[in-house]
Amino acid sequence: MQGVVSTALAHEIQGELRRQGIVVWLDRDASYTGFVDGLAAEHGAGRFPFPVVGFRGSFLELLFALQPYGGGLEKQPLLIHMPGFHEETIRQTPVLELYEAGVRFRKSLDTLIREAATARVAPAEVEAFVAPKPSLAEADAWLAQAVSQNAVGLAQLLIELGPKLLV
Repeated sequence: MQGVVSTALAHEIQGELRRQGIVVWLDRDASYTGFVDGLAAEHGAGRFPFPVVGFRGSFLELLFALQPYGGGLEKQPLLIHMPGFHEETIRQTPVLELYEAGVRFRKSLDTLIREAATARVAPAEVEAFVAPKPSLAEADAWLAQAVSQNAVGLAQLLIELGPKLLV
């Protein structure tokens, strides 16, 4: 099960794919590689609606993985994850054609954590957590714990009982 931060990111990516078609994710710090590999597995299992292809060290493997996509007249949704690349270095890769046909996606982990924690955790706590540069998994765990500790009354009851309460 994904945490709050990962779920927010997955929803944002799905929105971009629906609106834009081809999305090239420039992940300069390679913070999201595990998350993207999870999305690819989810797509393979039929739980993520869009194809996901990631650069994992070999441009040849990437080109073979991209071969079924990008050949038509319409921009079909496709997520291409490029860890370690930014706007300048992507121009020196074989992905340039799809990069120019699609849109760029960037999201720093710090920004993602701040957005997901808004209205759930005090800003000072968020800044203290973000300072040592946590991973996405650490952010999910921290936010889940922080939300459950800060919940009172009905919110605490909803966290404890979840869907059982509705039934």
